[in-house]
Amino acid sequence: MLGFDFSKTIFLVANFFILLFLMKKFFFKPIMEILEARKDKIEEGLKQRAIAKEEQEQALRDREEIIAKSKSDAQKILNQTEQMKKDIIANAKSEADKILKDAKAEIAKEREELRQEMNLKLIELVSSAAYTALPDLAKQDGHKDLVESVILDSLKRVAQ
Repeated sequence: MLGFDFSKTIFLVANFFILLFLMKKFFFKPIMEILEARKDKIEEGLKQRAIAKEEQEQALRDREEIIAKSKSDAQKILNQTEQMKKDIIANAKSEADKILKDAKAEIAKEREELRQEMNLKLIELVSSAAYTALPDLAKQDGHKDLVESVILDSLKRVAQ
């Protein structure tokens, strides 16, 4: 009974195609839709991952840029502070030198005024002493001018 039966073969082929049609309609189509939906989800996830990775890289670049800018700004501030410090020190030295110079000039001026005042007092004292000690000299004309010139000449010699 191993023979070939044509009617059974046609029946088996028809059953196969009917089964194939039913499986395609009720089994393969839903599975293909599920697989297609899963494929779309995976592709969407990969796109989201790529976008997230790109955003992360951009955030890292932004962070590095901000850090570099902050370092640059900090260095500028330090340089400005250093320059301000140098300027303040230079101004303070300049101001101190000016004050010292002015003080020395003021002292020299006061010394000269004091010297002139002392010379005048000395002239008066010497003239007074000369009038008292030498009453005959006081009677002569121009003795005051003579005494003053002698005293001034003496003071000039002492100052040199």
